[in-house]
Amino acid sequence: MNVTQNVVLIHGLYTSPVIMRVLGKRLSEQGFVPHYFAYATTKQNLHQHALALANWLREKQLVPCHFVAHSLGGLLLQHLADVAPELFQARVVTLGSPHRGSLTAK
Repeated sequence: MNVTQNVVLIHGLYTSPVIMRVLGKRLSEQGFVPHYFAYATTKQNLHQHALALANWLREKQLVPCHFVAHSLGGLLLQHLADVAPELFQARVVTLGSPHRGSLTAK
């Protein structure tokens, strides 16, 4: 049985989904279906972005899905886990996310 494996790619601070396209292409070649969440990283706080991501996932009916997030995108997923833990039903990969804080933020 061939089941669709959705993967949501989430970009980091000051970037856009374009930065995740090469990774999405590689995942597509491995049988995953990439989806790109776009958010204006400095326009709202992480809680607001998490609510927007939760709504987007539900509207697009992407659950269950895997997540791959870069930098700030990983922190966004932490907030998503707080507001909508039921959306986490598969794998989560974060790349360079400052889960323990960052000197820049201090």
